[in-house]
Amino acid sequence: MNEKLLQFIWQNKLYGSVAQHTTDGKPVEILHPGYLNADAGPDFSAAKIKLEGIVWVGNIEIHVNASDWHKHHHTKDKAYENTILHVIYNADTNIEINKRKVAQLQLNVPNYLIQNYTSLLNHKKWIYCENELSEISFFDKIALSNRLIIERLEQKTSLINHLLVETNNDWSESFYRLLLRNMGFKTNGLPFEMLAKSLPLKTLARHRHQLIQIEALIFGQAGLLKDEMAEDEYYQKLSKEYQFLSKKYGLIPMEASLWKWAKMRPSNFPGLRMAQISQLIFRSENLFSKILELEELELIRELFSLEINEGYWIEHYRFGKKSPQKNKSLGNQSLELILINTIIPMIFAYGKKNQREELMQRAVQFFEKLAPENNQITRNFAKLNFSLSNAADSQALIHLYNNYCQKDMCAACSIGQKIISKKEDV
Repeated sequence: MNEKLLQFIWQNKLYGSVAQHTTDGKPVEILHPGYLNADAGPDFSAAKIKLEGIVWVGNIEIHVNASDWHKHHHTKDKAYENTILHVIYNADTNIEINKRKVAQLQLNVPNYLIQNYTSLLNHKKWIYCENELSEISFFDKIALSNRLIIERLEQKTSLINHLLVETNNDWSESFYRLLLRNMGFKTNGLPFEMLAKSLPLKTLARHRHQLIQIEALIFGQAGLLKDEMAEDEYYQKLSKEYQFLSKKYGLIPMEASLWKWAKMRPSNFPGLRMAQISQLIFRSENLFSKILELEELELIRELFSLEINEGYWIEHYRFGKKSPQKNKSLGNQSLELILINTIIPMIFAYGKKNQREELMQRAVQFFEKLAPENNQITRNFAKLNFSLSNAADSQALIHLYNNYCQKDMCAACSIGQKIISKKEDV
């Protein structure tokens, strides 16, 4: 048995029409099952029941075993004090809140639901419902996708809220940290995040009119100016600048060994990414505020073109190693990922936090203007006839796979729910 399945049964009143009684035999009438809570706290809020002729309004918590209440430490959690009913599958103990005995209802689960659910999870396919997807309409798939893209943005908003806590609600600093982490992509995301935390944007902003000082701070703080390279004049110049600036700001550089260079294309080297970040800071004052003002996606693309067409980096990918002269810009695929994982979620999060509906809508519209991502997950869903016309579709399906399919959350997925609740014709 699965808690999500019990929530689904409760929410949709699939427990049948038989009279309901608590585990100690008291009649209980479910007037309203409440509203499913996706955040921390009880599973359902604003529920209404009639117990022994008295109407109660409050929260409902659902568990497989009654003893899960204690395992999840709800007894001492004030968020659960207004629980009016504990809905369970197995009544293995009684529950009290502040010496008040909590009414418990042992849920009746129809056999067909258990059989459907068990059968679904026994399929050894890429995703459990693969065999049944032919019975799911195109419109049901579209409806799921539309819901999941908002859920995806809400999930990313939660991560951004953690950044805001770390930065004392500084949106520019939070954007800078998220941007640097995602500029490192999977390979160097963590060291770039460490770099951003150790070198605040406010410090860099004080030198935004001096590109060499910005580069000195970034490369020096990254631990990449510790070697002796007497033959490289530019390296020596940056090193000297960093020695002065690090003393001024009390900076302690990172270990250079944190950065990964092996098995990477030169265009993805962390050093080149640092040069591009330096260019962005040099060229753009109040970057996040500027992004919020831009209503066209192409204008944001131009802002992040990050083309290096002169200076040291036009003939270098890393210090001390010359390469043929070549303009270096953030590749289209890399830019798309920055838009998807950094810029659009930040616009959505800011809009939600500040109750600006137009920004939230703009974020979704930007997703719809981007090409869908091409990876193993999206390719597999495409084979199963899911629509993939833009990045909103691909983000929704990535979210579906990572948060539902991979976690056996079929009972929380609208497609899974249709399959589980299907009654065979008699």
